[in-house]
This record gives sequence, structure tokens and C-alpha cells, in this order.
Amino acid sequence: MKRPELKLDINLPDVKDIKKATIKVASISGLVLGLVISASVYFQHYRWNYQSPILVSFQTPLIVTKIETQEVVEITPEASIVEAKEVEPRDERKFFVKNGETIGDSAIAKADNKWILWRVYALESSRGNNDGCKYMGKFNGFGYRQNSFEHICFDEFEEVVGYVDAWFNKQLETKTLEQTLCLYNQGKLMDSCEYSNKFMSL
Repeated sequence: MKRPELKLDINLPDVKDIKKATIKVASISGLVLGLVISASVYFQHYRWNYQSPILVSFQTPLIVTKIETQEVVEITPEASIVEAKEVEPRDERKFFVKNGETIGDSAIAKADNKWILWRVYALESSRGNNDGCKYMGKFNGFGYRQNSFEHICFDEFEEVVGYVDAWFNKQLETKTLEQTLCLYNQGKLMDSCEYSNKFMSL
């Protein structure tokens, strides 16, 4: 007895149709992705705020305002130095003591820029209290030649005072006091800095 033959009528899609459909899907997906990215970038820079569609306002076409002027005063290094030298160090100065003798008072008092040195000494080491060189029996306290490249200590306090005083004498010939202070502390020539502001507030 013969078995009945089964005939399956399956219509497979044409390869060309599959390619066309794939290209369509890819194109639509690319377009959607592009729109999403564009919208994301757009809303990173712009914000939409809703407002009333109709605004009615009346204003004068001309507004007159007074121009405020500021007086410009030129400060020369000489003028700055003369004015600042009138400021004397405060009485609550603390001096570093070695071998039972108070030093620093006489050394700094003899300096040309004694009022500057007093304040630098206060800012850099609280007038010697935080001078790291004292643990070696030496002196600095001014932060002079102490940075990431060197850490110099001196045998005598008068020695470091002389170097710092000479440095300020030289710089103040061509720079303002604030520029000199910024150069001393920051190593950069600036008209003003945090260090010079602290100096002026002492």
C-alpha cells in the first residue's frame, strides 16, 4: 500500500526583499538614534521655559542713568614704602630665645625694612616659634630659600635677617610692596595675592 505524499506549499521570502527590509530597519534605527543624540546635546545647552503666549507691556524708549566714576590713584613703590613705614610693629611681638638671650629684636630693629621683616617673620614662622631650623640649633624663620628645591638654615639669626633685608631692598627698587610680597611667597610677579593681603591685615 502506497503512503500518501504530503506536499507543503511554503513560500519563502525573496532574498532581495529581506535585504530591502534590513536596510529599512537599519535606516530607521540610525535616524532614531541620531535624533535621540541630537536632542540630548541640545538640552544640555538649552532649557525650555513655558510662558504666556501674549505679553503686553509699555515702557519709555530711553533710560537715563548716572555714570559712577572712580578716582584712579597710581601707587608707586616709593609712595607705598613711605606710607607703610609709618606702621610700627605691635607690642605683642615674641622673639626667639637662644641660650637665655632674647635675639631678633636688635637684629631686625637694625634692618632697613624692619617693619616689613617683622610682618614676614610673623607670617612665615609666628616670629620664630615655628622655625624648623631651631631644632638643629640654627635659624631662618623667614621662609627665605625654603621651598621644594632647598631648605636653608643659618648659623646666626643676624645672617638670615641681612639676606632677607637685602632681598627686599633690591626688589622694592622696581616693584610695589604687594608685588614684592607676592614674588617672595609665590615666586610669581602679581599685583596682589593672598599673602600680601594677610601681610596688610597684620
